[in-house]
Amino acid sequence: MGSTVFQNILSKDERFYASPTSGLLELIYAARHNYTESPEFKAQDEETMQKAFFGFCKDGVFGYYNAITEKPYVIDKSRGHFAHYGFINSFYPNPKMICLVRSLPDIIASMEKIFRNNQHKSSNLVNHATMQGTSTPKRVDIWFNNPRWAWHWSGWARP
Repeated sequence: MGSTVFQNILSKDERFYASPTSGLLELIYAARHNYTESPEFKAQDEETMQKAFFGFCKDGVFGYYNAITEKPYVIDKSRGHFAHYGFINSFYPNPKMICLVRSLPDIIASMEKIFRNNQHKSSNLVNHATMQGTSTPKRVDIWFNNPRWAWHWSGWARP
């Protein structure tokens, strides 16, 4: 819904690597769980382990993309960056995040177009027995009132 076009535009510039939807945040987030729960980390000096973990996370981000590209700027596409801003900011201070903004009518039109172009696929939106999602206004109500359909886009930028 705009993020793919944005990624394609950025990719035209030789300096930018613009990822498809990335799993990098999930790797770092999983490491956070292990760091928090593992007795091996709890048994050591907390301040030292915190510094080590932050170093692991930051260098992990750079290592991930250094293995993929030599381009100086990376935009990591993930729908979770804004939700985890505080965590990311703890090891990568003042991260730059891009949020594409579109008008609500444009968003609705795009979602409805996708729905209509995929009539050949089963949809959890429509239930004729309960009359759920059987009209555009009903689908809009589902899209805007159900967290499962909520989304956003953001990206990493190398310093």
